[in-house]
Amino acid sequence: MNWVPLKRMIAILIYSLAFHIQFVNSQELAEPEAAPAEQEYDALFGSWGGLKDSLLESGITIEAAVTGNIMGLVSGGLDRGIYQTFAYQLTTTIDSESAGLWSNGTFLFSGLALTGGPLHNKVGDYQWSSNIDSYGVDTLQLYEAWYEHSFMEGKLTVLAGLHEYNSDFYSLDYASTLINSSFAFGPEVSQVGNSTYPITSLAARVRIQPTENSYLALAVYDGVPGNPKNYGRTSVILEKKDGLFYAAEAGITSTEEDSVTDYFKLAVGGWYQTTNFIDYADRERSNNSGAYIIAERKILSEESDPAQGLGVFGQFGLAQGDRNFIAQYLGAGLHYTGLICGRDLDIATFGVASAMHGDDYLNDIEGSVRAETALEASYRINLGHGIAIQPDVQYIVNPGLTTDENHAVVVGTRIDIIF
Repeated sequence: MNWVPLKRMIAILIYSLAFHIQFVNSQELAEPEAAPAEQEYDALFGSWGGLKDSLLESGITIEAAVTGNIMGLVSGGLDRGIYQTFAYQLTTTIDSESAGLWSNGTFLFSGLALTGGPLHNKVGDYQWSSNIDSYGVDTLQLYEAWYEHSFMEGKLTVLAGLHEYNSDFYSLDYASTLINSSFAFGPEVSQVGNSTYPITSLAARVRIQPTENSYLALAVYDGVPGNPKNYGRTSVILEKKDGLFYAAEAGITSTEEDSVTDYFKLAVGGWYQTTNFIDYADRERSNNSGAYIIAERKILSEESDPAQGLGVFGQFGLAQGDRNFIAQYLGAGLHYTGLICGRDLDIATFGVASAMHGDDYLNDIEGSVRAETALEASYRINLGHGIAIQPDVQYIVNPGLTTDENHAVVVGTRIDIIF
């Protein structure tokens, strides 16, 4: 194992904790005064010495972030040990009007570098226990690059470029804190290799907001993101055999006014893919499809601070059972902000995710079991200044949807740093 990234991560953590303690003490001793502009940025280096403020005047926003996982397989699975994965991301957005171009436009460019992994090869799980896991290849690539234009005072937006599916589809706020990949969006969709982490594809997306609390999103993506033979760099390959991936989602949400105390979201979506592929039984297929429903709601707000409280979420997805490895997915969980007194921004989350074979697969393939189920408990500690630490425990039943391996226990910590 290469201990260098681990040592670096520990050093960063120690430094950030010391900085946090020093800042709190200084606030207690010093006379209150107007905060400098850079304190408005929840980031380790504030405004970068005023650089962020200067760029913002020209319509440019920059954010650099590092997400690291140190995960240990302590029981079951394939290969016990401690493993790490790091994702480095630099994102720039440009407001076209502030940049002196035209009104109602936004450019986004995002670069992504990955080191470490893949953890899923050690655990043997189909639902990756780390949502920043990789294919085991160090990468440096352009992750997203798109332009979005707004019409009718924001009620209609049109986007084109390299785009991540999950940023507009199958997304729940309360599920996003969890580390297991299925809570981002279900494995019945991710199994087809659509445009998502860590490889995206060209897309065109339209989003309509007919009322303040309703929306409809439609998109079409290149059917095969990147270059399957080389995941280490950005590739845009458009071939007829790649086909297309169509996505649609309609939903209702709480209004901005009610989002603190009565937040909710309910959405239904579907997808259709025309990419040629070989199914689980070695049969040639020319299309694939599925549908899902997702929901979340805040059910309890604390009287002293309505932003704190308990929320619940649920996910249910289906894919064609006669051709897919995963035909059904069911996920649910609890999300509590400010569970511990005095830790108002910390988030405690618990979730259960179950990826299931369909009846066709069970009848055709001997020795398979119905489902792989992952149970996850996580606590995200917000240290301030763009730093968060998140201890995490996962228990995975029937890794890989087989009985070949014992149930797995994965224990680890995530650290997020925004610079």
